[in-house]
Amino acid sequence: MGQDELFVRTWSRRRFVGAAAAGGTTALVVGCTGGMAGGPTVSGGRRPTVTPPPATEAASRTDPAWPGPGGWQTVQPRDVGWDPVGLRAALDFAASRGSRALVLALDGSVLAEGRWGVGPAYRQDIASCQKSVVAVLVGIAQQRGLLSIGDPVSRYLGSGWSNAGRLAERRITIRHLLTMTSGLTDSFDVEASPGTVWWYNSNAYHRLQAVLEKVARASITDLSQRWLWDPIGVTSALWQPRPGSGRYSVDPKGNRIWSLSMTAHDMGRFGLLVQRGGTWAGRPVVADSRYLADALSTSQSLNPSYGYLWWLNGQKSYQLPNERTVRPGPLFPAAPADLVSALGAGDQKIYVSRDRRLVMTRLGSGGGAGFDNALWSKVLAAAP
Repeated sequence: MGQDELFVRTWSRRRFVGAAAAGGTTALVVGCTGGMAGGPTVSGGRRPTVTPPPATEAASRTDPAWPGPGGWQTVQPRDVGWDPVGLRAALDFAASRGSRALVLALDGSVLAEGRWGVGPAYRQDIASCQKSVVAVLVGIAQQRGLLSIGDPVSRYLGSGWSNAGRLAERRITIRHLLTMTSGLTDSFDVEASPGTVWWYNSNAYHRLQAVLEKVARASITDLSQRWLWDPIGVTSALWQPRPGSGRYSVDPKGNRIWSLSMTAHDMGRFGLLVQRGGTWAGRPVVADSRYLADALSTSQSLNPSYGYLWWLNGQKSYQLPNERTVRPGPLFPAAPADLVSALGAGDQKIYVSRDRRLVMTRLGSGGGAGFDNALWSKVLAAAP
C-alpha cells in the first residue's frame, strides 16, 4: 500500500474509510512525561504511570505551544481536562486497526501518542496526504507572484501535457487541478468540460508538481525545503520517484510519479501550520490568508466536501474517490464539524480542527471500515 494512485483506483467507500489490517502494540506514549514528545515509552503494551509535568511545561502555559528544534512539548491529559483512560482506549483502538504511529496534539503540545513496532524516527509514504502539502506550496507560489491559479496549466507546461488536445488543454486551469474538476480521465483523455464533473484524478494532480518546479526553477525537493519545511522545522520529509514502470510509478505521458514520506511528528507540524492560519511562531509561511481560507472551504458545488486538495467535514454531501455517487451528510459524522483532512491510501491521516484546537496524524496500513468515525468517537469521548 502507501501508493498515491491506489487511493484513486482501488478505493471503494469501504477502502476510503479504511482497509482491514491488524497490528500489535509495542510502544506507547500518552503525554505522561511533561517533557518532549518521543520521551519514555512502555514496551509490550504496558500502561505508563501518569505523573504531573513540571510547572514550566505546556500545561502551565497560557499561549499555544510551538514545536521547537528539539521536538514537541507534551501535556498531562488530566491537567487540561482530558481523560487518560479514554485516550488509552483510543490508542488501543488505533493499535488494533493497523496503526504504526499516531500523534494527537492539543494547542501545539502532544496530548497522546502511540507507536507500534516502530521508533519516533519512523517515516513512510503518506500517499495522497501529499496533495494537501502541494496545495499549500501552490499558495506560496501564488503569493510570490510566480503563478495564478486561474492560469491555464498549458501556460507553464506547454501544449501536450495531457491527451486532451491543444484547445481543450487551454481551458484547464491550475484551479481545476486543485479541485479535481479538470474534466480529464485518469488516462488524460477528455471526459467533460473543465469545472462540470468532479473526479478524483491523481494523474492530473501530479502535474501541479511540474508547474511548481517550472515556476520556482527548482526541484520539488528543494522548493519544499525552502518554502515550507525549513520554516516549520520539518526534517524527515523525503520526496522520491516511485520505482518501476507501472501505472503507480509513471503517468500516461511517461512522467515519473513521486512519493512523499514523513514522520507522524512532522506531519503534525504541517497540520499545526494550517490550523494556525499559515503562520509559524509569529512568522507568515503562507502569507496569502485568502488563498488558505479558500483551500479549506468548499471549492465547487459538485463535491462540497472538497477544497483545494483538502477534504472537508461538516458539509451536506460528499463524493469519494473512484465513485460517481454523491452521498448525503458529512464525511465523518463523529468528527468535529470543522475538521479538514489530508487523507491518503492505507489510512494515512493529517486531521486538523481549529474549533477543538486539535491536530492528529496517523501512519500505518488500512484501518478497516468506519475507522475515521470510530477513532474520532473514542478521542472525543475523552475530551472535557
